[in-house]
Amino acid sequence: ARAAVRAGDLEGAARLVGDALALLAEHGEARLLEIEIAARRALPDGFVFLPGGAYPVGASDEPGRVPRRVRLAAVYLGRHEVTNRAYARFVAANGYGDPRFWAPDARDALPGFCDATGKPGPAGWRHGAPRPGTEDEPVTGIAWHEAMAYARSVGARLPTEDEGEVAASYDPATDTGRRFPWGDT
Repeated sequence: ARAAVRAGDLEGAARLVGDALALLAEHGEARLLEIEIAARRALPDGFVFLPGGAYPVGASDEPGRVPRRVRLAAVYLGRHEVTNRAYARFVAANGYGDPRFWAPDARDALPGFCDATGKPGPAGWRHGAPRPGTEDEPVTGIAWHEAMAYARSVGARLPTEDEGEVAASYDPATDTGRRFPWGDT
């Protein structure tokens, strides 16, 4: 798993760790804890490990509506939102001009992914840069294709809807989804 992380293959590393956890779950709790600790030590900087397993998703305030359970593979997720500073590095490195990062259906839309001055970048930027003083704030004003291209450029991917919900609201103590990331109220 560490070699996969060093090679930038976060999905492969998470799969390896998840597979190991699944196998070891059958062979004893003490060994399982050892592997989970090793998986957490192998984390790349800025990521958290979401173990594979069955999770409740789709909780609702509607009476009688029961969350469904989904099975997720193990995955590393970014601990924090992408900042304007990090996204600016992507823009400065010609990320908008590199076809390796863009889905084929996004390439025709690329001319529309520009800032207020017509330069490549988020809609609210000017001259290819964020507003001064906002460098460490989360990047905003980008389309899904732009977020996907950025993720590809750093060897990652966007989380699925279910992965995002579990990461934001799952409470392992009760095996339920919370209404908000901080709790139910």
